[in-house]
Amino acid sequence: MKTMRTWKYAVRLMGLLVVAPLASLGQTPNFIVNQLDTDTAVAFENAGWGTTFTSITWDGAVNQTTTLGPNVAGSGSAYWTTDWSATPDGSDQVMINHRFPENAVLDLMNYTNISFDIRFDPASATDGKGGFGGVQVIWTPQADGWASTYQNTVFFYTTNTGWLHVEVPFDASANAKLSAVTHVGFKIQQAQTGASLSGTTRFWIDNVILHGRAAQIPAPTIALAPVTSPPGLMTLAPGGGNDYRRGMIRTLDPVYVDPYYSWVGQGDTPVTYAITIASYPSGYSAMQSQIFLVPRGGNDSSVDWTAPTVMVLDIRDLPDGGGEAVVRYKVNHPSANASDHRPASLVCAEGVLGTWSLTFLNDTNVTITAPNGVSTNFALPETVPWEFYNPLTVYFGNQQNGPGNAGKAATYARVQITGAISADVDETFPGPDLNPDPENPRWQVVAEMPSCVFIVRPDHRWWARWTIPDTGFLLEGSASINGPWVRDAQWTNVIKTAHGNRLLLPESSLPAPHQSFFRMVQPGP
Repeated sequence: MKTMRTWKYAVRLMGLLVVAPLASLGQTPNFIVNQLDTDTAVAFENAGWGTTFTSITWDGAVNQTTTLGPNVAGSGSAYWTTDWSATPDGSDQVMINHRFPENAVLDLMNYTNISFDIRFDPASATDGKGGFGGVQVIWTPQADGWASTYQNTVFFYTTNTGWLHVEVPFDASANAKLSAVTHVGFKIQQAQTGASLSGTTRFWIDNVILHGRAAQIPAPTIALAPVTSPPGLMTLAPGGGNDYRRGMIRTLDPVYVDPYYSWVGQGDTPVTYAITIASYPSGYSAMQSQIFLVPRGGNDSSVDWTAPTVMVLDIRDLPDGGGEAVVRYKVNHPSANASDHRPASLVCAEGVLGTWSLTFLNDTNVTITAPNGVSTNFALPETVPWEFYNPLTVYFGNQQNGPGNAGKAATYARVQITGAISADVDETFPGPDLNPDPENPRWQVVAEMPSCVFIVRPDHRWWARWTIPDTGFLLEGSASINGPWVRDAQWTNVIKTAHGNRLLLPESSLPAPHQSFFRMVQPGP
C-alpha cells in the first residue's frame, strides 16, 4: 500500500509542471576593464601565488586600437615582465588580479566574453615547444573574496610577436556565484603548456573588455524528483570553478565557549571522533569525507589549508567499490595541505558506508576503525600531541574533489565525540534545524556555499530542481493547475549550486496531499 501511494504521488507531481516563458534582457553595453589610456597599470595586482614577482608598468608608446571600445589618442598598454630563472624545474606561477573600475560588482550573466589584446616581446621566454606559454582567466566572486573560479586557458603555441586579439567565452549560468564578481584575474603557470618556460616572459596587454550580452536568456525550468537519500546531514558539492570546495559543520560549546575537544591530556580515557556515512555518490567518485582537528579553528572553509596545525581523517571511495581512510597532519605549516605526515591508512572492502572513527589513548596511541570493524594502530611522535592542545575545534563534512562531483552529495547520519573535556557529542541531526536551541548552538556551518549544507528530514518527500539564472523568480504551488497559486515560507530555503538550484519539499508544505502543481514566476514591479 505504501508503495502504491508513493507511485501515484510521483506521477501526479512530476507529470504536471508549469514551465515559465522566456525572459529577455536588453543589450548590455561592453564593460571596459582597462584600456590603459593613462598610467593605470597599477590596477593589475600581484596575488602572490608563486615565488616570482611580475613587474607591470605602463608603456605609453605601445598601443592597440579596438572596435570594442573608445580609442583615445596617447593611449598605451601594460608591459609585463616575469623572471622564471629561480625555478628551473618549471614549478612556479604568477597570479594577477584586476579589480573592476569604480569597485563595480558585475553580474556576468550580462556578458558573454572577455577579450584582451596581447603582444609578446621577441625576447619573451619560450617553452621549448616554440610557444610563449598560456594565460588563464580567473574570476573573483564577491561571495568568496578570492580568485576561486577558473575560466578557460588561452595557449600561445607560436612565437607570433604581433598583436593578438584573444576572446574567452564563458557561461555564467554554470555558477551562481558569477552573479556578483569583483575582479578578473590572469594566471600564468611556468609549465602551463606541459613544457617549462625558460627565461623571462615579456608582453604588452591592452583593451581588457567584457562583451555585453544581446541575446535572450531562458527563464528557469523546473522538475521534481523524489527524495531517495536517508535522513541526516547532507553536504552537496556545489560545483563551480574551485574543485576543492568544502561543506562542513564545526563544533561550538555553549558551556565553555571555547571548544575543548582535544584528546591531549586525557590519559587512559580514550577520546574518539567518529562519523557515520549514510549515503554516498553511486559509482567511483573520489569525493572526500573528512574529520578535521584544528587548534583554535574558525569559520574558514579552507581551514585545513590556512591553519598552521591540522589533523585529518580523510575518507574516500575506491575504484573497486571499497573505502579507505587516511590520517594526515601538519604542524606549524600554514598555507599548505595537511599532508606533511601520513602515518597510517585503512581499507574497508565493503565500502565507505557506515561508521569511521579515530581514537586516541595516552596522547600518542591512535587507532583507526572502519565500518566493518577492521582497525589499525600507529603512534604519534611525543612532540606532536601538544600542538593539538585545547581549545580544539572539530569539523565534519566533505570536499568536492573534481568537477565531476558537482551536484553529488553525501549524507551523514551521525557524528560523535567522546572522552574530551567538553561534553560528549552524539548528534543524529533530527532537525528541523542544525541548532534546535539557537540560544545554545552546538554547530556552525563552514562552507563556501553554506546553503549546500543542510538537514534532510524524514518528512522531506520531494526535490524541486530548476535551472539558473533564476534572478527574480519565485516558486509557487497549487492544488489545481488552475490555481489559486500560493507561496509557502518553507520554499525560500533554496540550495544554490553552480548547475542549478534546488529545494527540499516537506510533506507539510505541499499544496495538497496527493496532487500538487508547481511553477516558477517572476512577479511584476
